[in-house]
Amino acid sequence: KLQNFFGVFLQFQIGVDNEFIDKIVVSKPDKLNGKRHQRVDIHYNTIGLWVAPEPEMLEREYLAYYNSMQKRKEKTA
Repeated sequence: KLQNFFGVFLQFQIGVDNEFIDKIVVSKPDKLNGKRHQRVDIHYNTIGLWVAPEPEMLEREYLAYYNSMQKRKEKTA
């Protein structure tokens, strides 16, 4: 049963990939500190290449959102 579940999940995933992903670019592997690193770029049909923001920027944006939500709660309380 578990194998059947994963088979169905993988078929679903392949369908999603074909619908939303334009191309996948896999770069050559590099070694850094004895570990193998390999960059994988996923180009989406709707937005192109999406690059994740730096953790510091994500934290600033989250704190700004959190503070704005706290202010909303104070106004409605």
